[in-house]
Amino acid sequence: MRQTAKNAWISLKTDRDDWVVIDHGGLEHCKSVGKLSQYPRTVLFIGREAKRKARRATFPFNNHNKREKDSFVNLVRDSLISECERPILFSELNLIYPPNPKTGLPDGCKKYRLEWANGAEQRSAANEVYDALIAKVVLQFYDVVCLFADDFKNHEQVALHVMRWVQKAHRSTMLNRPRLVVFSSSPFTLDQFPGCSSLFSNIRTSTHAQSSELSYTAQYLRLRDTILTELDVMQKAKTGSRILFETRHLTALTDKALEHFSAATSLDLAKAAKEFNPVGPGFASHLEELIRVQKAQITSPPV
Repeated sequence: MRQTAKNAWISLKTDRDDWVVIDHGGLEHCKSVGKLSQYPRTVLFIGREAKRKARRATFPFNNHNKREKDSFVNLVRDSLISECERPILFSELNLIYPPNPKTGLPDGCKKYRLEWANGAEQRSAANEVYDALIAKVVLQFYDVVCLFADDFKNHEQVALHVMRWVQKAHRSTMLNRPRLVVFSSSPFTLDQFPGCSSLFSNIRTSTHAQSSELSYTAQYLRLRDTILTELDVMQKAKTGSRILFETRHLTALTDKALEHFSAATSLDLAKAAKEFNPVGPGFASHLEELIRVQKAQITSPPV
């Protein structure tokens, strides 16, 4: 998988009195290598300073200085395994910041005006729009979500943010719910997350191993191992359900998801995926693909 200089994916801006979501094409800039089919695993880091340090430590051999200041969510591929069948795409999302109206709307990007959040009678606050975008669009594209508790005022604020996303998320439309990892420098109890199974398939914690005897990178080894373990679990689930997506599929689904989000209608990703791969008369193309997959499984050597 190769990546161009741009890494911005989704941003949220105001244009006069309107809210606008912008797709900067971050997924389109991540291209597969040659004819190899690649099914990226995705990780989202949410926080501020603690998030930034952890991201640098867990994926140290990447250009972390490359940033899109106006991007709400970016995408960076892990350069160490970019040419394997299942590369890692990791992103960062800063805690709520108001959009910068002075930057204007960029050219050459897809723009979606939020019909439900515009107009004098239904003006929505920034936090409301941000939470809705995270819960209804962003989280659906990630396998693992890392939330950094030290970037919140206290643990109660962490739970409050998560519960807001749970309340806003569409029910039963996610193909595979992401796995949530809460990273903290102090013990964190999962009792603060009641009723989150509708949004996350699993929630676990990881404690920061702060010690003067450990190197900067070694302090985050436990977090990296946790992320890789959770990614493996998600990949096995997706493989079993046969819902592995290449970046071209994710690009198309992003467009569909933002269309539904702008119109305040729920999105069924499974149904949307079928629209891009319709069943032809006699099911010929699908039968050919089924036979190809079965042959590959029969002839593949045992591990």
